[in-house]
Amino acid sequence: MRKTWLVILIFLSMIIPLITPVHAEWQPSVAHIEDNHKTYMLYYDENASRAVSVVETTILFRNEDPNTTTFFVLMPSTVMNDNGTNNPGWSTELVLCYEDGTVFRDMGLITTNESIGFYTLDTKKNYMLKAVVHMPENLTIGANYTSVVKIGALPYNITPETWAAVDVRSFDFTAKIVPTLDYYVFGKVYMSDGSPAEFADVKIKNKNTGGVITTYKTDKNGEYFVKITEIGYHDGDIIMVSAEKGDEKGSASTLVSIVPPFRQDFLGSQCDVHLKKTTENIIEQVKYPLTAGIIIAVCIIGFFSAKKLREKEKEGRAERAKRKLMKLEERRKELEKELKETK
Repeated sequence: MRKTWLVILIFLSMIIPLITPVHAEWQPSVAHIEDNHKTYMLYYDENASRAVSVVETTILFRNEDPNTTTFFVLMPSTVMNDNGTNNPGWSTELVLCYEDGTVFRDMGLITTNESIGFYTLDTKKNYMLKAVVHMPENLTIGANYTSVVKIGALPYNITPETWAAVDVRSFDFTAKIVPTLDYYVFGKVYMSDGSPAEFADVKIKNKNTGGVITTYKTDKNGEYFVKITEIGYHDGDIIMVSAEKGDEKGSASTLVSIVPPFRQDFLGSQCDVHLKKTTENIIEQVKYPLTAGIIIAVCIIGFFSAKKLREKEKEGRAERAKRKLMKLEERRKELEKELKETK
C-alpha cells in the first residue's frame, strides 16, 4: 500500500508542473556589489568655492540575467530637475567600464533623464559605472548635493518605447557631494606643572577613518595647528590628539563638526592636552604596597623582638632565682657548720 502511494506522489510531482500554467512575469536582476550610497567631501581652499568643480565616483554592479539588456537613467536630483533636464551649471558624464577600469562603453555627457545604454553584459563579469559630476561655482559650504543614476535591465523582447509597462528590477546609485573647507585641529599642550609644552611631539588620529599624522610639534608656546584634510574626515568623526615631551605624556579627543553655523573661511575643532609624568602611575602603584610592606615588616620584627625580650627577661629571672637559691644553699651550709661547732 505504501509503495502504491509513493508511486502516485512521484507521478503527481512529475505531471503537475506540466499542467500548471507557467508564471509569465519576467524577473530581471541587476545587483550592486558594493554600497550604492557614497558620500564625497569636496574640499575647498579659500578660493575654490568660486570655481567649477568635478567629482568622479564609481560603483561596481553585475547583471545576473543573461536574457536581459542593461540600461542607465540619470534620475531627478541636484544634477537633473523633475523635468528631466540638467539644472543650471550641472552635468554628468557616464562611462561603463570593466571591473579593472578598462572602458567598455563611453556614454558621454548626459543632458536628459531618458534611458540610455541598452548594453548586453556578460553575467560572469562585474562591471563598473563611472559618473563624472560637473558642478557650478559658488556651492554652499556644508550643503548636500546629490547625483542619482538608475541601473536596470530589460528583457530582449521589450523595446524602449514599451519598457515602462514592465516590472523592471533596478537600483539607484546615489553619490552625495558635500562641499567643505580644509579642516584643522588645534589647541595647546600643557606640562604637568601647567606650563606650556614647547616643541612637544603631537600625533593626530581620526579614529573613524584610521588616518594618522605623526610628524608635528608644538611651537614655543605649546600650541599646535594641524590640517587633517589629508587623512580624511566627516562630520562627527572622533579625532584623538596625543602629545609627548620627555617623560610626560597625555591625550584628549574632539569631534569634527561641519554643521552650520560656521565661518566660511575656516573649519576646525579645538583640543587641549594636559600631560602627566609617565612615572607617576608606577610610583603610585609601588608606593602604597611598599608602605604597607614596611609596616607589616616592622610589625613582624617588633613581634619577634618583643618575644625575644620576653624570653630574655624570663631567662634573666630564672638566672637570678638560681643565684639566689645558691646563696641560700651556701648560707644553710654555713649555719649547719656553726651549729656543729657549738655542740
